[in-house]
Amino acid sequence: MYFNPSAFKGRTTWIFDVDYTLYGPEAALFEQVVPRITAFVAKNLGLDSARARAVQREYYLKYGSTLRGLHIHHGVEPKEYSAYVHDIDYTVLKPAPSMREKIAALPGRKLLFTNATMGHARDVLANLGMSEDDFDGAFDVEMAGWKPKPDPTPYEWLRQAFDFNHASAVFFEDTPKNLLTARDLGWGTAWISAASDLRQQGQVFEADARGPTLESILDQILKVV
Repeated sequence: MYFNPSAFKGRTTWIFDVDYTLYGPEAALFEQVVPRITAFVAKNLGLDSARARAVQREYYLKYGSTLRGLHIHHGVEPKEYSAYVHDIDYTVLKPAPSMREKIAALPGRKLLFTNATMGHARDVLANLGMSEDDFDGAFDVEMAGWKPKPDPTPYEWLRQAFDFNHASAVFFEDTPKNLLTARDLGWGTAWISAASDLRQQGQVFEADARGPTLESILDQILKVV
């Protein structure tokens, strides 16, 4: 756990990623999603599973999401892709009333900012015992013209849509490269970094706060704001 209290004083815009931020890796939601992405790539590009996984990974690393690469290079319809890969069992997520209360206690506006669609975000929220009403707004990948984080464009469009100063913002996120863009813009950064999240092994980022869960970081922030 790391926490720099001075980085959070005076902040009034609290921005939350959805996946692996509002819930942890123990839910294994992506263990459902990733094979469906592979299957979608294999079917639509006529590849075997091994080659499909390679393309999936290549596009994710280059563009921030597999979908972005499929859309650019193969004209894949984003809504069709999103509907297919998110046809999963969301009941593995459990209600999180304590987290909901802590988010509500933050002074100022609370926003969602996701590389997924709002359909997916709503399903996640519902199974966490939350809803869009717990936030003051949301910005998904469709609103970003299917440009995912860490591209700085959706960050700026989010800022314009909700009219806040970069210096007022804090971003809660599990992916260091997405936090890097936020830091470059002047946002505070809170890295949800669970030891059990294998995707994060070997990654380094000097966030203003780092903790294994969103709640662990919120506990510290609420002491100083």
